[in-house]
Amino acid sequence: FLAFNKEQAQNGATLYEAIKESIRHSACVNADETGWRVDGDNHWLWVFTNKEAAFYQIDKSRGSEVVSDILGERYPGVLISDFYSAYNKLKALAKQRCLGHLLAEIKKIQERNKFAADSHVLECNEGIDGIFCQELKTLLKQMINVWNEYHEGTKVFEDLGKEKERAISRMMELLSLTIEHKDTRRLRKRIINYNRELLTFLDNPLVEPTNNRAERQLRPNVIMRKITFGNRSPLGALNQAVMTSIIQTGILKGIEPLGISLALSAKPLTSFTELPRIRSP
Repeated sequence: FLAFNKEQAQNGATLYEAIKESIRHSACVNADETGWRVDGDNHWLWVFTNKEAAFYQIDKSRGSEVVSDILGERYPGVLISDFYSAYNKLKALAKQRCLGHLLAEIKKIQERNKFAADSHVLECNEGIDGIFCQELKTLLKQMINVWNEYHEGTKVFEDLGKEKERAISRMMELLSLTIEHKDTRRLRKRIINYNRELLTFLDNPLVEPTNNRAERQLRPNVIMRKITFGNRSPLGALNQAVMTSIIQTGILKGIEPLGISLALSAKPLTSFTELPRIRSP
């Protein structure tokens, strides 16, 4: 069984590199990483994905060198990620930080400091820090809703620009508030540091406001990690990255996973062109 997987991975090596190249030259990409084990040692499973491809790499490093290895020193598209510092050094056309992560952080701050959700209660009890959190959360959700409305056809592109201007103006007002809690001060610092990477999706509606796409691509591997506890060897980790990249990219392209597996068992595979498509139900 292991030899069978090894043969499949070897036959998919060229296609694996082709997927990497397609990601490197794509208009936008979502990136994320999760812990992994190789022969009992700590490693990281990285994913770089968009609507057309998913590239996985298992690496001992969780540093910025992995990001530049995959995307190059200058990525010509928009990188969508969380706020992890490994993505900071990459030079890209633009970046979009995950608003889902930001909203989750705001929720934790509200719960930890017992900030109420009702703005009238905030004015009476929790003061400026509570107002800052609640108003920022409302503003971010409104911008995501505007983006969704554009894709639903109820907003036009010009509306996105107007809403961005409104959001920036309101955000400046919030950042000028005098806040006291260390949690809200840290949150404000994050907003200031990443201010140019929060609303890119309103300039380019092809860019998603959250990193959910990459998180969804990691989820099956997280389940597999619970079952297998990772890989036993570096070669096994490489084989897994190759096979997962090819199968998940094939699924995104509407290709039958079984057809991919059978094709890789027979001969080297360089493209998805001749593979059977998934049948509609």
